[in-house]
Amino acid sequence: MNWTLGGNMKKLIAVSMLTAALIGMGGTAAYADTTDPTDTPVSTDTTDGAVFSETGEPQTIEDSPTTGSGWTSPVTYPGDTTNSQCEGGVTFYRANNATTTFTPATGKDSSVTGNSGVTLTISRSTSFAVTGTFSSTTGVTLQAGVAAVKQDYGWSVAVNKTGTSSSSGAWKVPSSYKIGRLSIGALKHRGTIQQYVQNRACKNVATGKSASYNMPENGWSFQHSKVS
Repeated sequence: MNWTLGGNMKKLIAVSMLTAALIGMGGTAAYADTTDPTDTPVSTDTTDGAVFSETGEPQTIEDSPTTGSGWTSPVTYPGDTTNSQCEGGVTFYRANNATTTFTPATGKDSSVTGNSGVTLTISRSTSFAVTGTFSSTTGVTLQAGVAAVKQDYGWSVAVNKTGTSSSSGAWKVPSSYKIGRLSIGALKHRGTIQQYVQNRACKNVATGKSASYNMPENGWSFQHSKVS
């Protein structure tokens, strides 16, 4: 009896063989359909611990700025300081970011390992989660805190980040690695938010107790690293 394998059957067998090969090497099978044109282009970065976004762009984790873009001075914002006369009573908030770290997500198959030369991907159909915290005060609510972080740094954050990824975050384990790991997660920012009130002399006076936050961005990131 002769059998003819269709395209779908061939693809299923190929994926099954690749899955079995990875599991045999101690890896976790967490694949996305690599034929989908919306998948992230394969990253060939060989920097240990490198992080890239769902669009494939590299993301740099560094100290927060203290001047310039992404930073708001509590002395000059808001109001007109040219005439030394302001309305008074204007309330606003300023965010201060202390650290930014990549936080791996929880959930089934949130990371996958493989040997040199293997292209690792993470399934886009799996739901992941990164949890955070926000300690509100009488003067700083969660809504005000999220808005302040967005205004001062441009980051859209939330106490909890959950859901599926829009891309597989594919990464090819370089030849210099024996085993590599690909993980999905989010950039988590930690800092404080202070309420200020501007008086009639255009001075911004801190009021009340500052709120603290440790919240992930509303967007998935991927980190690849060297296991051995």
